Amino acid sequence: MNVSFFYIFFIIVSIVCSFFSSNWLLLWLWLELSSLCLIPIISKVSNLRSIESTIKYYIFQALGSVILLFGILIRCFFLNEFMIFGNYNIFVSFFIVLGLSIKIGIFPLHFWFIDVVSGLKFYEGAFVVIISKVIPLYLLMVVGSFSNSSIYWVEGMISVVVGSFFGLSQIQLRKLIGLSSVAHLGWLIILFPYLSLWISGFLFLVYVVMSFPLFVIGSLYSSEHFFKVKNVWNNFSFSFIFCISILSLAGFPPLVGFFYKWIMLYFLVINDGYVTVAILIILSLISLYFYLNLFFTLVSLSWPNLKFLLSSSYYYGNLKEKVFFVFFVFVNLLIFFLMLYVGPLNVEFIFPYN
Repeated sequence: MNVSFFYIFFIIVSIVCSFFSSNWLLLWLWLELSSLCLIPIISKVSNLRSIESTIKYYIFQALGSVILLFGILIRCFFLNEFMIFGNYNIFVSFFIVLGLSIKIGIFPLHFWFIDVVSGLKFYEGAFVVIISKVIPLYLLMVVGSFSNSSIYWVEGMISVVVGSFFGLSQIQLRKLIGLSSVAHLGWLIILFPYLSLWISGFLFLVYVVMSFPLFVIGSLYSSEHFFKVKNVWNNFSFSFIFCISILSLAGFPPLVGFFYKWIMLYFLVINDGYVTVAILIILSLISLYFYLNLFFTLVSLSWPNLKFLLSSSYYYGNLKEKVFFVFFVFVNLLIFFLMLYVGPLNVEFIFPYN
């Protein structure tokens, strides 16, 4: 436990330092420190699947790092500087965005990310899906403000397509979380050229709030497949949180996930991206279909116990379950009202420089 805390501490330090660095070489070093510190964490469980996932993680992180460093050096060759804020031609942008895309597990090398997440335990998977993406996404946000948006559009749109269609026949919980991450990050990548850093960071935080409870519940119940999580229904608090998280990831109104997508669609309309909006709505409906299909299947499995759950389970649950339940509801309500504030109701906050 002390060893894990040591590595987590250095990950936090690298993330914080990256926010205060403006030199590409320093940012690259902080990014690599974060990636290397994750390897001992995700390799704690010494079974064959975890070892295979750790090796894949290391190989593709190294590949992304090499491509990213190549793009940084090319930019230095053209502009004779290592500062992150400045101009990016399409050639430099291609290599930098490609390297960062590989590291966060979206198109074109998204397959390694799905395999790694499905091969890890939920605790280790949360680090790969959430923590490992903070610095790369921050760099993509910054570069997106100064580079060609067409690269981001292609990366993001194909990622949304992959996450939507590959999830149709998926029943493994961890693999579905990975595909959901690919699709939701695809939405963000498309919008990065149009968003401020604060709004981009806020939307990523919203995704974390939607997905993190699935890791907690999956870890507690050791559920590999969706139809094995029916044991969750013996606990009202966790069953409620599980349902809300699934429906929120699906973008079901009026939950947080719906406003998450609503705000991004609003940005695209403001920037005349009507074709993009139409494509994303169709893909979102596909995602909504398989999320609702899984949701109703799980509800039908638990229906005989529903009366008992509503009458007694919550009131006789332990204190930790009640605290987690109250905290989940509070955070979702807070995010809900914040999204109303930063959404179409407050255009000045969205476009502070206009």
